[in-house]
Amino acid sequence: MKNLFTILTIFLLLNSNCFAVTHATKTEEIKVSKTVLPKLEITFFDGKKFNLAQQKNQMTIIVFWAKWCGICKRELKILDKIYKDKKSRGLEIVGISIDDKKNFEDVKKIADKLSFGNGFYSDAKKISFEIPKSIPTKYFLDKNQQIIKVIRGEIDEDKIEKVITENNFN
Repeated sequence: MKNLFTILTIFLLLNSNCFAVTHATKTEEIKVSKTVLPKLEITFFDGKKFNLAQQKNQMTIIVFWAKWCGICKRELKILDKIYKDKKSRGLEIVGISIDDKKNFEDVKKIADKLSFGNGFYSDAKKISFEIPKSIPTKYFLDKNQQIIKVIRGEIDEDKIEKVITENNFN
């Protein structure tokens, strides 16, 4: 029995990081297959509701982040700047915190500094996005709400602008 306990403990220790979300150690693009339109219905911290299916003729960026992620905080500021510049022309950005709700106040302090809506992953009513293995993770959707690019890890303002421009955003 003691040997079984030891074996199970070692197994869990070796595999425990498989279940944790981590900082992305490098920036990588994830291959995307355009099949089914993604679903996202979420209530933001301010009580507003967001439904991806209602985003007609708008490019959308969905960013997964956490309060403990320094890279995420830097990137959220960049995305906020881009959002302020392009929201009147049809760009939508949605932030999804993967934090536990017990951290609501800390998470909300970060989100309150942003111009775009943010909510907890756990508050999504319908969501076809899994919690990413590493953060930040950004999903770029075209005006037809097809996922056109997924990028894990930190990217700068120029790269975000390039993705937006390459996909015929006006």
